[in-house]
Amino acid sequence: MSILHLLDDSDFEEMIITTNIGIKLINREMGKSTLPENIKIQIDRILKGQSHKEKTLSIVEKIVEIRRSIKNIFKDKGIKNVFQSNEDVVYLLKPCNNEYDFNNFILVMCGIINKDLEGFKKIVTMPDGRTGSIVALEEYLKSEYGENTYNPAIITNLRDIFTLRSQKFPIHVDTTEWMKKVVSLGFVPPINWQGLGFKCLELYFESISNTFTKIL
Repeated sequence: MSILHLLDDSDFEEMIITTNIGIKLINREMGKSTLPENIKIQIDRILKGQSHKEKTLSIVEKIVEIRRSIKNIFKDKGIKNVFQSNEDVVYLLKPCNNEYDFNNFILVMCGIINKDLEGFKKIVTMPDGRTGSIVALEEYLKSEYGENTYNPAIITNLRDIFTLRSQKFPIHVDTTEWMKKVVSLGFVPPINWQGLGFKCLELYFESISNTFTKIL
C-alpha cells in the first residue's frame, strides 16, 4: 500500500514535511500512486511550498550567523553601531506568496540594511550631495582597504535590492527601471514573487559574505 493512501483529503491542507527525506519519499510515492489528479496537484503544491520554506530558513540562518560575525569583527575594530538588527531578520522568513507580500518583504530587508549601515556615516567623509547608508559603507571600504580592492558585489547587490524597493509601488509608481532590474535578475511577467524574494535573500547573503571575507 502507498503511504499516500493512509492520508485523507483533508490531511493535505495541513500536511507539513519537515525533512528532505520526507519530501523525496512522498514524491516517489506520488509517481506510483493512482490518486486523483486534483489530489496530486495539492500534494505537489504543498511539497513545493515546504521545500521553499526550508530553503528560506537555511539561507536566513546563514545570514544571521554571518551578520553576527561581522558585528563582532567591527566591534573589535571599535565600530559598535553597525549590523545590530539581528532581531529584525526573522521577518525575512515570511513567504512572498504575492505582490503584497513581496512589497512588505523588500521594505523590511531595506530597513535592515539601512539600520545596519547607518553607523558608517559617523566614521567616513560622505561625498557631496550623497547621504545613503550604502554610500557610507562604500566609502568605508574605499578608505579602509583602497578602491577596487573588494568584491563589487558587496555594493552592487545592495543597490539592486534598493532598486527593487525604491522604483516600485508603494514607495513610488512602478517604473521601467524596476522592470529592467527584475528582468536582469532572471524574472519576467507574470512574476514569480516567491522566487524574486528568494533571489533578494541570495543577493543579500552574497553581499555580506563578501563583506565578512574582506574585513576578516
